[in-house]
Amino acid sequence: MKRLVLIAIAWLMCMSTYAQAYEVDFSVDKEKTTVTYKLKNNTKFMLALLKGHFTDLKSYCTVYYISSSGLIDCFDIDVIPDKNAVMPIKPGATYLYEIDLKPYKKENHIIKLEGVFTFVYQKPTKELVPERIERTIEFE
Repeated sequence: MKRLVLIAIAWLMCMSTYAQAYEVDFSVDKEKTTVTYKLKNNTKFMLALLKGHFTDLKSYCTVYYISSSGLIDCFDIDVIPDKNAVMPIKPGATYLYEIDLKPYKKENHIIKLEGVFTFVYQKPTKELVPERIERTIEFE
Protein backbone atom coordinates (compact mmCIF):
# COMPACT_ATOMS: atom_id res chain seq x y z
CA MET A 1 0.00 0.00 0.00
CA LYS A 2 2.87 2.36 0.85
CA ARG A 3 4.44 1.66 -2.51
CA LEU A 4 1.17 2.51 -4.29
CA VAL A 5 0.90 5.83 -2.42
CA LEU A 6 4.52 6.72 -3.24
CA ILE A 7 3.98 5.90 -6.91
CA ALA A 8 0.85 8.07 -6.98
CA ILE A 9 2.70 11.00 -5.35
CA ALA A 10 5.61 10.66 -7.78
CA TRP A 11 3.19 10.55 -10.72
CA LEU A 12 1.38 13.69 -9.53
CA MET A 13 4.68 15.53 -9.09
CA CYS A 14 5.74 14.59 -12.62
CA MET A 15 2.41 15.71 -14.05
CA SER A 16 2.66 19.13 -12.37
CA THR A 17 6.23 19.54 -13.64
CA TYR A 18 5.18 18.90 -17.23
CA ALA A 19 2.04 21.06 -17.17
CA GLN A 20 1.52 23.14 -20.28
CA ALA A 21 3.35 26.47 -19.93
CA TYR A 22 0.91 28.28 -22.20
CA GLU A 23 -2.50 28.03 -23.88
CA VAL A 24 -3.10 29.13 -27.46
CA ASP A 25 -6.49 29.92 -28.99
CA PHE A 26 -6.98 30.92 -32.61
CA SER A 27 -10.66 30.74 -33.50
CA VAL A 28 -13.46 32.43 -35.40
CA ASP A 29 -17.03 33.10 -34.23
CA LYS A 30 -20.11 31.41 -35.76
CA GLU A 31 -20.78 34.30 -38.14
CA LYS A 32 -17.14 34.16 -39.29
CA THR A 33 -16.75 37.89 -38.70
CA THR A 34 -14.42 38.02 -35.67
CA VAL A 35 -11.14 36.18 -35.17
CA THR A 36 -9.82 35.59 -31.66
CA TYR A 37 -6.03 35.48 -31.22
CA LYS A 38 -5.27 34.52 -27.61
CA LEU A 39 -2.19 33.45 -25.64
CA LYS A 40 -2.33 32.60 -21.92
CA ASN A 41 0.78 32.45 -19.73
CA ASN A 42 0.54 29.49 -17.30
CA THR A 43 4.09 29.88 -15.97
CA LYS A 44 5.37 31.67 -12.86
CA PHE A 45 7.55 33.87 -15.08
CA MET A 46 7.03 36.50 -17.76
CA LEU A 47 6.23 35.34 -21.28
CA ALA A 48 7.09 37.52 -24.29
CA LEU A 49 5.04 37.54 -27.48
CA LEU A 50 7.31 38.74 -30.29
CA LYS A 51 6.26 41.32 -32.87
CA GLY A 52 9.44 41.05 -34.91
CA HIS A 53 10.21 42.30 -38.39
CA PHE A 54 11.18 39.00 -39.99
CA THR A 55 8.64 36.26 -40.72
CA ASP A 56 10.33 33.67 -38.48
CA LEU A 57 10.37 36.07 -35.48
CA LYS A 58 6.93 37.55 -35.95
CA SER A 59 3.44 37.02 -34.51
CA TYR A 60 0.69 37.75 -37.02
CA CYS A 61 -2.52 36.64 -38.72
CA THR A 62 -2.45 35.97 -42.46
CA VAL A 63 -5.71 36.33 -44.40
CA TYR A 64 -5.90 34.35 -47.65
CA TYR A 65 -8.58 35.45 -50.11
CA ILE A 66 -9.75 35.19 -53.70
CA SER A 67 -9.51 38.58 -55.37
CA SER A 68 -12.07 40.01 -57.80
CA SER A 69 -9.82 38.85 -60.66
CA GLY A 70 -10.00 35.25 -59.35
CA LEU A 71 -6.43 35.04 -58.03
CA ILE A 72 -5.53 33.79 -54.56
CA ASP A 73 -3.69 36.43 -52.57
CA CYS A 74 -2.94 37.18 -48.93
CA PHE A 75 -2.05 39.91 -46.46
CA ASP A 76 -0.83 39.98 -42.86
CA ILE A 77 -2.55 41.63 -39.90
CA ASP A 78 -0.31 42.72 -37.04
CA VAL A 79 -1.56 41.20 -33.76
CA ILE A 80 0.54 43.53 -31.61
CA PRO A 81 -0.81 46.93 -32.66
CA ASP A 82 1.51 49.16 -30.62
CA LYS A 83 5.08 50.06 -31.56
CA ASN A 84 6.78 47.73 -29.07
CA ALA A 85 8.72 44.78 -30.49
CA VAL A 86 7.69 42.57 -27.56
CA MET A 87 4.36 42.15 -25.76
CA PRO A 88 5.13 40.99 -22.19
CA ILE A 89 2.51 38.72 -20.62
CA LYS A 90 2.57 38.43 -16.83
CA PRO A 91 2.21 35.06 -15.06
CA GLY A 92 -1.41 33.92 -15.18
CA ALA A 93 -2.38 36.71 -17.60
CA THR A 94 -3.84 36.38 -21.09
CA TYR A 95 -3.12 38.42 -24.20
CA LEU A 96 -6.24 38.74 -26.34
CA TYR A 97 -6.51 40.40 -29.72
CA GLU A 98 -9.69 40.32 -31.79
CA ILE A 99 -9.73 40.96 -35.52
CA ASP A 100 -12.89 42.24 -37.21
CA LEU A 101 -13.17 40.56 -40.62
CA LYS A 102 -16.20 42.54 -41.85
CA PRO A 103 -14.19 45.21 -43.72
CA TYR A 104 -12.11 42.52 -45.45
CA LYS A 105 -15.12 40.33 -46.32
CA LYS A 106 -16.83 43.21 -48.15
CA GLU A 107 -14.04 43.40 -50.72
CA ASN A 108 -12.74 39.82 -50.84
CA HIS A 109 -13.82 36.20 -50.49
CA ILE A 110 -11.78 34.93 -47.51
CA ILE A 111 -10.77 31.29 -47.86
CA LYS A 112 -8.27 30.73 -45.03
CA LEU A 113 -6.80 32.33 -41.91
CA GLU A 114 -3.43 31.46 -40.44
CA GLY A 115 -2.44 32.57 -36.93
CA VAL A 116 1.24 32.52 -36.00
CA PHE A 117 2.28 32.78 -32.35
CA THR A 118 6.00 33.44 -31.82
CA PHE A 119 7.01 33.83 -28.19
CA VAL A 120 9.62 33.09 -25.54
CA TYR A 121 8.86 31.65 -22.11
CA GLN A 122 10.98 30.60 -19.15
CA LYS A 123 11.12 27.10 -17.70
CA PRO A 124 11.42 26.59 -13.92
CA THR A 125 15.11 25.83 -14.56
CA LYS A 126 15.47 29.48 -15.76
CA GLU A 127 16.08 28.26 -19.32
CA LEU A 128 14.49 30.46 -22.01
CA VAL A 129 12.47 28.50 -24.54
CA PRO A 130 11.50 29.96 -27.94
CA GLU A 131 8.22 28.68 -29.34
CA ARG A 132 6.43 29.11 -32.67
CA ILE A 133 2.92 27.79 -33.12
CA GLU A 134 0.83 28.00 -36.28
CA ARG A 135 -2.94 27.52 -36.36
CA THR A 136 -5.11 27.45 -39.49
CA ILE A 137 -8.82 28.05 -40.04
CA GLU A 138 -10.27 27.00 -43.40
CA PHE A 139 -13.36 28.74 -44.79
CA GLU A 140 -15.82 27.12 -47.21
